[in-house]
Amino acid sequence: MATITHGGTLPNESDKDDFYAIIDNATLSSIANADVAAGAEIAATKLDLTGIDTNMTYASANKPRRSIILTAGGATIPSAGGAERAQTDGTNVSYWTLNFDNGGSQADEEAYWQFVVPDSFDDDDIFVTVYYIPADGSTAGDTVEFNISFRAVGANLGESIDAAVASGTAIGADVILNATPNDELHATEEATVTAPWTAGDLVIVKLIRDTSEDDMEEDAKVFAVKIEWKKDKDSD
Repeated sequence: MATITHGGTLPNESDKDDFYAIIDNATLSSIANADVAAGAEIAATKLDLTGIDTNMTYASANKPRRSIILTAGGATIPSAGGAERAQTDGTNVSYWTLNFDNGGSQADEEAYWQFVVPDSFDDDDIFVTVYYIPADGSTAGDTVEFNISFRAVGANLGESIDAAVASGTAIGADVILNATPNDELHATEEATVTAPWTAGDLVIVKLIRDTSEDDMEEDAKVFAVKIEWKKDKDSD
């Protein structure tokens, strides 16, 4: 049984009023005097929240996050100009990556994903992080930059899926940490993007490696893209 241990000091009247205001829809079972003795444990079942009939909400600084993870294995790769999807069989594990070339005179390589926005989405901003490995041969201090863009397709509105994707947001430039050989996992700094969608939309995601803005000559091998947003109340 889960337990809660108090610190031995009972709250004053003001603290108790604040506590009751927080749980004004809850029902507290009686707690015996023996339970509130210094060092005693109070069974968690004695806090009965079955009377709450609305979602609990959170202050802005404490909002929990929800996540969508876009994996290398789940990407759609265009036949022209697409990143290479490759399987690596390591000594201990096997895994998929999207290997984005440096490019040179070529166009920046691309990868796409699709997902439906959960009904719980109700925020303006999303937070994007790219997880990747610099390929062997990279040099400590080199930088890698990605660019992400989105297109929202309204459900049941007759909108075309195959329409231009909006201009992107830069993610980076991330600095390579170690000298060759370099097979460590990196995570870019989190980029904040204004969400171009609403709950229920189908979203097309486009990721490129913006080689005009980075100086690593080797592949950037993407594991996954994480998209998060904040929630002000419990749902789902």
